[in-house]
Amino acid sequence: TVLQGSKGFIWIGTELGVNRYDGYDFIVYSSDVKNPKSLSNNWIYSIYEDHLGNIWIGTDGGLNRFNREKEIFTRYLHDPEKPNSLSNNKVFTIFEDKSGSLWIGTDNGLNKFDRKNESFKRYQFDPENPQSLSDNHIRCILEDASGTLWIGTDNGLNRFKQKEGNWFRFQSDPKDTNSLSHNSINSICEDSLGMIWVGTDRGLNRFDPRTGKFMQYK
Repeated sequence: TVLQGSKGFIWIGTELGVNRYDGYDFIVYSSDVKNPKSLSNNWIYSIYEDHLGNIWIGTDGGLNRFNREKEIFTRYLHDPEKPNSLSNNKVFTIFEDKSGSLWIGTDNGLNKFDRKNESFKRYQFDPENPQSLSDNHIRCILEDASGTLWIGTDNGLNRFKQKEGNWFRFQSDPKDTNSLSHNSINSICEDSLGMIWVGTDRGLNRFDPRTGKFMQYK
């Protein structure tokens, strides 16, 4: 994963830590078991800069926030004894919505970060609740122009209307050509016409919010 931050630095995530490139030299940030203010894990899945200029790094072993001034990391880790901790340490995707809320997609659910209390609210799959997430493996997150969140998982696309607090699942149906082409979602984006484009393991899909139907491209 690669990010160009607001300060001009290029941040590059690898399997051996994070590299910051200033156009001339590289600085490597890696995990140090003796230093709790170092990166929590070297396997990098995601890098994101929020509106405050904070660099967030998702790893195979937790979420990290980088302090530019002190050149140190704050770690956010899953704690089975604390329900307000990160739901899982594998952090695949990080996204900030228009209100400034940070959403963290993990291998075991979606998390909304409370900056004030430095805690997390979890959203997870519940087999008894069809209004819950369709799957806990979160691959990608998008907020559309209306403020609706779209969550791509290993088992379908989810629409979350924050104001109403309700979830809706979109999943592949082999008998319905207007459904998703496949349930493993890799990417989501919105075009200038308000169409939602969804990349899956088996084809591209265009969702029309007005009709509620998908057009499949294979």
